[in-house]
Parts: sequence; structure tokens; C-alpha cells
Amino acid sequence: MIIDTNIPPFLLNQNGKTYLMPIWKEVSADFDISQVKRKIDLEEKQEPETHQVVGSRGDVYTVTKDTKGVWTCNCWGYKRAKDGKCKHIKSVINE
Repeated sequence: MIIDTNIPPFLLNQNGKTYLMPIWKEVSADFDISQVKRKIDLEEKQEPETHQVVGSRGDVYTVTKDTKGVWTCNCWGYKRAKDGKCKHIKSVINE
């Protein structure tokens, strides 16, 4: 059985019934929880994509694309950019 949850599965006994948690599925008292796998454990683990970019004054900035596709940079311009993309991010995207 595969369940879609970030919480590891466990069994709960309540009022004489046994539930597979956290999805509240009623199961038999002798249910084998070792057969339950989380969807997140079966998915390929992705690592963030990082780039080192040299700024116009020689400073080195780290541009990161996280596993959800969101770009960030550790420069001050990133924090002020209205479109969320500083010149370092734009340089990496346009490579």
C-alpha cells in the first residue's frame, strides 16, 4: 500500500478498532505496517541546483534553483528585485 503523506505511517488503536495513521484508514488488528510505503519515499530525491556567479565588483554570489523551481540569490539586489530575479539569476537563466 502506498500513502501520500509527509508523516511516517503508524497504527492507532481506538475504541477497539485499528487505524492506519495519518490517513485514518481502518485496518485489521493484525495489519502489517511494514507493507506501507510513503509516496514521498518512492519519489526520486532531487537536489537544489546551485551556481557561483561573479558580480560586477568581483564578489561571488550563490544562485540557487530549489527542487520546486524557485530561484534565489544571496545578493542585495535579489531582495529588492520587483520581478524576483536579480541580474545574477538572469545571467544563469540566460546561459
